[in-house]
Amino acid sequence: MAEPNPNLTVVLHACLGVGHLIPMVELAKLVLSRVLSITIAVPTPPASTADFFDTSASAVAAITAANQAVSFHHLPASDYPVPYPDPFLQMLDALRLTIPALAAFLRSLPSVTALVLDLFCVDALDAAESAGVPAYFYYTSYAGAPPPPHYFAVTDGGASFKDMGKEPLRFPGVPPIPASDMPHTVLDREDRTCAERIRHYARIPEARGVPVNTYEWLEARAVRALRDGVCVPGHPTPLVYPIGSLIVKGQEAAEKEARHACLAWLDAQPARSVVFLCFGSLGTVLTAQPRRRLAGWGAPATGSCGSCGARPRTQASSSSRAPSRIWTACCQRAFLDRTRDRGMVVKMWAP
Repeated sequence: MAEPNPNLTVVLHACLGVGHLIPMVELAKLVLSRVLSITIAVPTPPASTADFFDTSASAVAAITAANQAVSFHHLPASDYPVPYPDPFLQMLDALRLTIPALAAFLRSLPSVTALVLDLFCVDALDAAESAGVPAYFYYTSYAGAPPPPHYFAVTDGGASFKDMGKEPLRFPGVPPIPASDMPHTVLDREDRTCAERIRHYARIPEARGVPVNTYEWLEARAVRALRDGVCVPGHPTPLVYPIGSLIVKGQEAAEKEARHACLAWLDAQPARSVVFLCFGSLGTVLTAQPRRRLAGWGAPATGSCGSCGARPRTQASSSSRAPSRIWTACCQRAFLDRTRDRGMVVKMWAP
């Protein structure tokens, strides 16, 4: 492969959180293979949210060390005198405060061909405009997931989704979705978080295009709905680029010496017999939910196999209580006894 051209740069702007940074790194690897110089602008989290978003200096340093072909530029952190009740809203404000630094960084580079934004970084469109750089949004999920087919679904007026119960919502390119199954951040129109999400959706069509982490043949209907503009009637539709599936391939070299026990367990199970249940790093459920759902899932009568991943709350964090409750429910002796020999609980990150 030819050497990257240092005078032709693509800048990727990641959101707070290692879970957002890693997909950006995978996209950077793909773009780098097209002979471009890549820089990822990484916002530094405010001290009050560093644990919640799991973007410690050591985590970012490890990702940087493992991807030396990619440059990383750290944007300054901003903190607030009054703690926010919602770390998500604080994250959005923190990202907004990085816009001047991001714009200055873009203007300092000799030639920037594109700025690729995490979906939560919509206000960075202003930095791209001030620097005269075309902007794109990278959507790391599949095309049929909110928000791409639903940019304006929550802006059409009417009742809040939380008041509609199980009434099916019909969006272009995807099967009907019960209103109560929509993401909790868009359920209540009166909630500030929902208002912020609506504002985000409204700005996405300002971008030149939306790369989506999917295959066109896998989600032909959803991709076609996006491209045909039926999701954003009355507005110009950004170009849609199915570029997936971009995933981290295998374990890092440092982990290869000790193969995770869950992989050996999976190898021993019959084909197509395992259900993988993962709550993610910021999963939030009610206290009773994990006990009730997992108790039914682990009942001996089901005769099914399962693997469950849940991350315990760290001692320094007060905002990760829900994952802590999930972890506790997963690890109750009664549940472990019912799933012995047929199920496996992974108490921390799975490979």
